[in-house]
Amino acid sequence: MKSSSIFLSTLFSTILFVAPGAAAQCDSPDLVHGADKYNALVCKAEAAAQNHDEKKALSILLLAEEESPLPDFPNLFLFDRVALSNARQGNFDMAELNLAYADISLLWLKGIARCRKITSSDDEILVQDDAPLHSENARYMANVLCGDAYDKAHEENLATAGNSQLTARMALRHAEIKNEIDGLYKSCCKAPVKK
Repeated sequence: MKSSSIFLSTLFSTILFVAPGAAAQCDSPDLVHGADKYNALVCKAEAAAQNHDEKKALSILLLAEEESPLPDFPNLFLFDRVALSNARQGNFDMAELNLAYADISLLWLKGIARCRKITSSDDEILVQDDAPLHSENARYMANVLCGDAYDKAHEENLATAGNSQLTARMALRHAEIKNEIDGLYKSCCKAPVKK
């Protein structure tokens, strides 16, 4: 277990987005270095979105979500992009759901929300300030973010520069996408997306 923890720790601390012009065919901020199959799907989704085919973009993004960009690492990179694609199609309930998943992912990356084993089972829950997060979204995200394979690596890397940079980039992208979705919702439905 220790060697896998060191391996995952190294992976987690060196999560680098692909530089434009690298192995991928696009410059999406959602690309992950070395994840060729995942990156190809992200680029196909970007191309579909640029051609205003959000239905195709969403279907490809959902395939990319199932393709983890790193071994034993939760795929939390696309929740915002899936939310935006849904909003562009007028599906604001799914947009709001994926924004909630992205919110929880950022809390986890920042170390504000953490995984904790339930004493009566092998299951884990997300906690914030030692209080369990009980929402349906938090329960779902506990299944995505928690597990022995990467709990320790996550804890070891909360203070690394790589994690800080990743978290900052994801937070900026999250805010941009949230603002775009809010604008789409206002133009469609005259009220902002829930914050």
